Amino acid sequence: MIKIFNTFISIWLISLLLIQSELFSQNELKKDIQDIKERVIRLEEGQKNLEKRLDAVEASMNKRIDDLRSDMTSRLDALMLWMQILSGVLALLFASIFGTLLVIWKKVITVEVNVAQQMKIISEQLNLLKTKTV
Repeated sequence: MIKIFNTFISIWLISLLLIQSELFSQNELKKDIQDIKERVIRLEEGQKNLEKRLDAVEASMNKRIDDLRSDMTSRLDALMLWMQILSGVLALLFASIFGTLLVIWKKVITVEVNVAQQMKIISEQLNLLKTKTV
């Protein structure tokens, strides 16, 4: 009977040890699972923070691009205005040069016509003088 009792106590102690070790391993698993959950939560929070930062960087870049685009547009408009003014001044300059050349050409033609008339008159007068003296 003592042998049975000893066997029973041994089995009971071994089962207690197994139960305790299983409980200990279950507690460790629960702790590990809780730790993993906390890490996943921290990773998700970090991901949200990174997404917020990326959104802020994207908004900042879009603003900078829009500012550069508006600056380039205003500079291009100013350049186009300057080119229009310059082309207007050059057109006016060419028109005035052409007008001046036209006036000079008319004066040259008028002088040539006057010289031709004068030469004709002088030649007629010379012919008259020759005919009278002969």
